[in-house]
Amino acid sequence: MNDNRVYHTEDILDFGKNEGLKLQEILKFQPSYIEWAIMNLPNFKVNIKSFSNITFSTTIDYYRDQWDPIRIEKFKTQPIFDSIKQGIIRDSLSYQRTVQEIKELIEEDFTKVENIEYTFPEWIIEANNSK
Repeated sequence: MNDNRVYHTEDILDFGKNEGLKLQEILKFQPSYIEWAIMNLPNFKVNIKSFSNITFSTTIDYYRDQWDPIRIEKFKTQPIFDSIKQGIIRDSLSYQRTVQEIKELIEEDFTKVENIEYTFPEWIIEANNSK
């Protein structure tokens, strides 16, 4: 991953479980993966404006408040947090499917897909812009 690179929707991801896919496809099927990358990878920054053209994403495996710093701060006050906090960030996406797995579920009509009007949450935009 290039230190100064700013990713656009047409760029192909060159790392991780969705390696080889265009970012626009990842955003459509798994917006939480891009949010995770912004919040956890110091050199991952996107051009927010280029992503604003993609307005619909699936709801499969997407939890809008997953990376909300206020929610995370509240969680940190729980006694158990200290013993597990290192694993939360590292493993937070391990339960989620890849884009390919989501597509297969849709093709097999295994799950009902509901499209949402997607925009990056404010805290994701702030984290992205601070890089």
